[in-house]
Formats: sequence, C-alpha cells, structure tokens
Amino acid sequence: MDVDDNTHEFWYGIWSRGAGPVYYIGFHTSCSGNEPLSLSLQVSVEGDRHAEVVPEALKESFNKHSSAKEGERTNFVFTKEITSREDNSAAIEGWLINTLRDVKKWVDTLSKDANAKK
Repeated sequence: MDVDDNTHEFWYGIWSRGAGPVYYIGFHTSCSGNEPLSLSLQVSVEGDRHAEVVPEALKESFNKHSSAKEGERTNFVFTKEITSREDNSAAIEGWLINTLRDVKKWVDTLSKDANAKK
C-alpha cells in the first residue's frame, strides 16, 4: 500500500521478487476518491529501454504518462480504468490474464535482444 504525496494517488498491490524483470500489479485511485479506480500492470526491466516499441496488442492499455526510466531500470505501465458495471470481476480478471500474457511475451523478446547484443 502506498500514497503518493505529489500526485495524491492511493495504490494497493503486489509485486514479484527475485531476478528481473519485476512485475507490479495493483489498484489505484485518487486519495479523494473522485477519480475512477484503475488496475495497473507494471513491468520493470534492466537498462534504458524507453525507446522500445510497445506491441500493437498492448497499445490500447499502455500508459505512456506513467512509464519511464527510473534509475538503472525502465518501467512500462499498462492500465485499465474500472468505470462501469461491465467491468465486473470476470472482465477484470480477463484483462489482467491477457495483458500479463502479452507483456511477458514481449518482455521475453526484449531480454533475448539484450542478451544477443552482449
């Protein structure tokens, strides 16, 4: 759980452990509760990868504003706003499963490309 004092956003989620890439999955909203609830999937990879092209299947949920280089890693964030009754638990689970599958597949290619350059 975290509150960002600069953006006044509340985040509640989990993250992976061990060797990278590191994955974060969580819900966030404004501390006031006036903003919609969002589900985010973030992957953090080694190096400056901000110029990478996000695959077509992920572009709709890619959150360019929240994605950036941070220290020695680059974070890519994918977001789904939960705004209607159609965003029930099955729809949210489906989005998360499909997006995680597509992100993992993409990150695996990034890792192979980085190893080939060594």
